[in-house]
Amino acid sequence: MNGAEVKVTDVKTGEPIWSGKLAENQLEAITMKNKFVKVTSSVEINVTVAAYYTKANGAVFQFDGNAVADPTHGRPDEGGYVQAMYKLNPNTQLGASWGISELKGGGTASADGNSNSLAHLASYTVGWYHNMTRSLHLNVEATKEINRYGGGPNRTDVSAGWMLFF
Repeated sequence: MNGAEVKVTDVKTGEPIWSGKLAENQLEAITMKNKFVKVTSSVEINVTVAAYYTKANGAVFQFDGNAVADPTHGRPDEGGYVQAMYKLNPNTQLGASWGISELKGGGTASADGNSNSLAHLASYTVGWYHNMTRSLHLNVEATKEINRYGGGPNRTDVSAGWMLFF
């Protein structure tokens, strides 16, 4: 392979951020803030990256009682998601993703008294996706969930099934 045509676009607006040709084993560094991006490539690999930071919304945007430490101090929640898909042939793709979310204390001036992590959730997923027809897709996925600080038990899920689009 002599290289790949690569395009980075803003997921929210659809506007291009960067595009060009990369030689094999070449990396291009892009510095961004407050952007959700999608990376497409001529070598049949797609990458999606998203990050967030919020305050007073609760862990994973649940808007629950954990969103605030006290009436004047919201708890920060931050995290992100990365997904890569590789197209094996016109009907089959392999994918992998990783996501994380962390809820922190409201700070030293809050009822929490610190900014330590209160909840830390992460998951890793790998999958095989096959289009049997235009409307019928077969999916097989395995996910490992890691829950720290009282977020529930760690677990591994394996699932398979058909999705019907109409």
